[in-house]
Amino acid sequence: MFCPNCGSDDRSRSQFCRACGTDLRVVRQGLEHPDDLTASAANAREEIGRAVAARIKELYDADDLKRVAEDVLPKIEKFLESPHERRLRQMREGVITSSIGLGAALFFYLMNIAKGSPIFLVALGVTCFLLGLGMILNGMFLTVPGQQAPDRSLDVSKLGDLSLNDSIGHALPTSRHTSSGVPSVTENTTNLLPNEPALASKTRFTAEMSEKES
Repeated sequence: MFCPNCGSDDRSRSQFCRACGTDLRVVRQGLEHPDDLTASAANAREEIGRAVAARIKELYDADDLKRVAEDVLPKIEKFLESPHERRLRQMREGVITSSIGLGAALFFYLMNIAKGSPIFLVALGVTCFLLGLGMILNGMFLTVPGQQAPDRSLDVSKLGDLSLNDSIGHALPTSRHTSSGVPSVTENTTNLLPNEPALASKTRFTAEMSEKES
């Protein structure tokens, strides 16, 4: 794992970065429990709603309350709506607009047949119907519904074990480096002891010479 402050590679499961002293426990907790976008948006809506409610309680003037209820609250509600709610709102507005346009087009068409009213009124109704149809299609195909964020967190326990094994593997020398070490200053300065048969024969020869001299 890399330190978010200095970028140094921390292979051990230490609590703090050895290079800059940054607390790495927060980073590991973030990897184990990634933020859920849907839950974060819900929490944000809840906090903003509480702040607006607290602000409304402080208002005593009727004009201020009316302005908040008519202007501020609808904008806040539209700003805090989820993608799914935005999709439903667009489709609902499209259905209402297309229904009004279709009804107006039929009404002016019948009026044109009965009394000879101007034909452009029918065109206005058809235009309103097409606008509503476009809003419905936009809500159905172009507005992306909210999706759950994929969990791409890392298993920090396994990552720590692998990092520890890697650090141990890098710390231990290989056989090649061990065999090619610096020679000792006492190398080739001592005589090797003879093997056991040679030592036994030499001891026997020394004993025989001692007996002859005596």
